[in-house]
Amino acid sequence: MGLLDKIFGGAADKVITSVGNVLDNLITNKEELAAAKLAVDKEINRHIESLKEITYRENELENADRDSARNREVAHIKATGKADHFQYFVGGVMMVTFVAVTVFLLKYELPEKNGHIIVNLVGILEGAVISVVTFYFGSSRNRNNESK
Repeated sequence: MGLLDKIFGGAADKVITSVGNVLDNLITNKEELAAAKLAVDKEINRHIESLKEITYRENELENADRDSARNREVAHIKATGKADHFQYFVGGVMMVTFVAVTVFLLKYELPEKNGHIIVNLVGILEGAVISVVTFYFGSSRNRNNESK
């Protein structure tokens, strides 16, 4: 009821009662009411199953994308006989940059004039570092999906 009270300004009980009264006036017997409740339950369950299916497909696409990047690395090693050092270089540069920026921010105060820009840039850098770590070490969600 807390959410409805916030939406309707404390009049949620009145709204629910009036909706219930309207349904009681439209539905005259217990069988019709039970059928209406069953239809609503079926629609809710159908919607939940649809959301689960969409989430499953999104996870599969994400895993396939990550897997194709890892397969690219394996194919490069097979073709050339050595690892692609550029991606290690990029990952290393990103990690060193993140550590350097973090140390800098801990050592010095942010200027008030451009502080919000620096915070946004650090957030972008953090997202990139998370992507690098997830690529090289995988994610717990990916491992959980693979074990099923």
